[in-house]
Amino acid sequence: MREKIIPGRAVGSVRSILAGMGNGSSRHVTILQATLASSAKRRQKSLMKLPLLILAPSALFAFSSIVHAQSASVSVRVEQETKQEEPAGAKDHHTKTQKRTLKVFLTNSSKEDTTVKIKYVYFGHAMTGHDIMAVDQGEKEATLKPSETQEVDTPTSNQTYVEEHYPPGKGIKVKIPASGNKLTGYGVQVFVGDKLMGESYEPFSMKEQMDKAPAAGVAAPPKKK
Repeated sequence: MREKIIPGRAVGSVRSILAGMGNGSSRHVTILQATLASSAKRRQKSLMKLPLLILAPSALFAFSSIVHAQSASVSVRVEQETKQEEPAGAKDHHTKTQKRTLKVFLTNSSKEDTTVKIKYVYFGHAMTGHDIMAVDQGEKEATLKPSETQEVDTPTSNQTYVEEHYPPGKGIKVKIPASGNKLTGYGVQVFVGDKLMGESYEPFSMKEQMDKAPAAGVAAPPKKK
């Protein structure tokens, strides 16, 4: 009588199964060996598929990180030099001059020469109001060699303003109104072609003013009601 092999049942040792078959069962041995070999191959194929499913997301994540690192080839850091002084010959302490220069440090982490465009804006407001405007702005270009860090200085912005005050002395005094513009911040954007590679703002709220603030002397558009 042939031994019936039930699919899915745990297979014991080959020796114990053969012992239950009796003598003269070489054909059964051959069938059993073929069955075990086929089962082992199926199990091996199933296990081989698992690492692919586990590694696939990691591989995609690594690839994404590499592409991002290659595209972000220029880093930006900005320092500002600010001076405030009273103009020579000023008769009171209510007239002041601000001088501000931006030092833009660019680092090229790519293996190729890279030309960048630096857009800078000095923000301020009139002493008679609080609306933000671009009191000075412009663009500069620089070419960076591979792995080079370069400093690019923007032109200095000079702003003189007068605080509202009464003149010194006795007698009837007439209030002297505020005038001029006062610096309040800056914005710097660095482009490679049309792609924004880095930016810096002080304070950070100036970011939304980069393409919005009117130039000094230009009336701001009416606010929407």
